[in-house]
Amino acid sequence: MKDHFLAFVQEANNRGHLARFFEGVSIQLAINTDKEVFYLSIQDGVIECRDHIDHESAVSITGEDKHISALLMGEIRLREAIDLGNLHVNTNFRTTLYLETLFLLSKPYEKISYAN
Repeated sequence: MKDHFLAFVQEANNRGHLARFFEGVSIQLAINTDKEVFYLSIQDGVIECRDHIDHESAVSITGEDKHISALLMGEIRLREAIDLGNLHVNTNFRTTLYLETLFLLSKPYEKISYAN
């Protein structure tokens, strides 16, 4: 799970177009799985892993490992996972949309093979 989280953060930061989208945005995110908690900070277009965050102002996403992994890998949209009851988020709709956009646009590129 940690590998998926770190790959997601790296992929998000490698996509320069995301920095412009998140300019002026400040989100502290706690991602809670069955076994671990991951912390993420989004500050003016920079996305970073953190050891801890201010829990008072933090947004949290909670769910089983497999559902969090699917979100980080871009296999499911955040609001779809919420509607299915697979993930729970404690924030307003606007922040949910920001996060959904982040997860969707940070989806790892699929390698396409061209067979003859």
